Amino acid sequence: MADHHASPPAIDAAGVDLPRMRQLGAEFRTSTGLPLLLVDRAGRDLWSLGGCPLRGMLAGSRKMEAACRDHHRTVIEESLRWGEPYISVCPFGLVTFGVPISQDKRLKAGLISGFSIFSQMEKDIHEEVLASLAKHGIRDSLGPRTRLRFRVVPSETLRRNADLLFKLTGKTGVNDLELINESREKSIQQFTIANYLADARAGKQDLVASLVRMQNEIIDKVVLGDLAGSREIINRFLGVIFLESGMNFDVLKVRLLEFIIIISRAAIEKGISAEGLLGPRYSFLTDINAAAGFDDLFWKVTKALENFSGTVSEQMGRKKRIHVTRMKDYVKKNFTLKISAREVAAAAGVSVSRALHLFHEECGMPLSAYVARERIEYAKYLIDNTDDSMATIASECGFFDQSHFTKTFSALENIPPSRYRRKARGG
Repeated sequence: MADHHASPPAIDAAGVDLPRMRQLGAEFRTSTGLPLLLVDRAGRDLWSLGGCPLRGMLAGSRKMEAACRDHHRTVIEESLRWGEPYISVCPFGLVTFGVPISQDKRLKAGLISGFSIFSQMEKDIHEEVLASLAKHGIRDSLGPRTRLRFRVVPSETLRRNADLLFKLTGKTGVNDLELINESREKSIQQFTIANYLADARAGKQDLVASLVRMQNEIIDKVVLGDLAGSREIINRFLGVIFLESGMNFDVLKVRLLEFIIIISRAAIEKGISAEGLLGPRYSFLTDINAAAGFDDLFWKVTKALENFSGTVSEQMGRKKRIHVTRMKDYVKKNFTLKISAREVAAAAGVSVSRALHLFHEECGMPLSAYVARERIEYAKYLIDNTDDSMATIASECGFFDQSHFTKTFSALENIPPSRYRRKARGG
C-alpha cells in the first residue's frame, strides 16, 4: 500500500523522529507484512504504512474515527503501563496490538498494527462488524452481500509480531527503555501487592503481628545489604500496611516516611553515610513526600529501600576490603614472626571471629593458610638465593622447627624443600 504521511508539524509536535520511524516501519513491514499506524498520545493518526481495511471501506465516518482514536489511545497507554505489547480487539472486532513511543520519561506517541482476525473468527466476523457499526451509530454501506476480507493470522504469530514491534522500538532508539522497564516493574509490583491484599482481606494474616515481623525482617535485610531478599518482603509489607492504614493515602504516606527514617537510623548506626542512603538533600524523602497516588508512593518507597540495600552492600563491601587489606599488610610485614589471629584482627580493628570470617570470605582461604603461603614464598626465595641450611631458613621464615617447615613446604609445593633446591640448581 501507499506510504501516507501526516504533515511535518504534527510529527514534530508528537516529538517523534520520523526518519527512524520509517526505518522501523520498513523493517517491520518486511518481516510481517502487516500495516503500521503511528498515532500521537491522544490516538490521532500521524503517519502510516498501509492501514485498517475496515476504516478504508468507511472513510469519512467521524464516529468511526472517534471510536478508533479512543481505542488507539487506550492501547498505547496500557502498553506503557504494563511495559510490553498490548493486544486487544478493536471496537469493530479486529485484533490489534500496540506499543508506546516514549522519550524523556514521557509517552510521546504509539504504534498500532494487526488489524487482522484469528481463524476461529472468520465464520462470524461479518455479522460482528455490522453489529459493532450499529452499536456505535455508524451508518454503513456494508450490505449482507458485501465480502469483508481481513488478514487471518494465527494467535502465536500475532504475538511474535507484537514482540518484534516492541523490540524494534528499542533497537531504533525511539523508546525510553528505562521508562519501559520501570513501568514493567511497577505493574509486577502492583500485581504482587494485590495478591497479598487478597490474602490479608481473607483474614489469613494478623495485620499488627505481620507488620511488626515484616518491618524487622526488612530492617535486617536492608542493613545486611540483601537486596534480592528484601524485594519480596517489601511488597508484602506495602500491601499489609495499605490495609492497616485504612487505605488513607495521607496516613499511609506518614507511616512509610516514618519507616524509612527507622531503617536509615539502623543503617547509619552501622556506619553508612546519611547522604548515601537518603540522597543529596534527602531527595528520597522529598520524592516520597511528593508522591501523588498509591502506585507512585509504593514505587518510590521501593526504590528508596532498594537504594538503601545497594548503598549498604557497597559501603559494607568497601569496609570489608579495607579490613582485609589491613590484615594482609600486617601479615606481609610480620609473617617471619610468631603472629597470632588476635594480632592480625587488632590491626584491622575487628574481632577475631569477624577477622577470620572476613578473610576467608574475601580471599577464599583461611588466614592461617595465607600466612603459610607468605612464609613458603619467602622460603623459596631464600632457597634460590642463599646457601643457608633448611633449619636456618625455617627459623628465618617463622616456622617452629625444620620438621614443621618441611611438612608445610611439601604440602604446598608438592616437593620437599631439599629436593626443590637440587632441582632449582640443575641437580
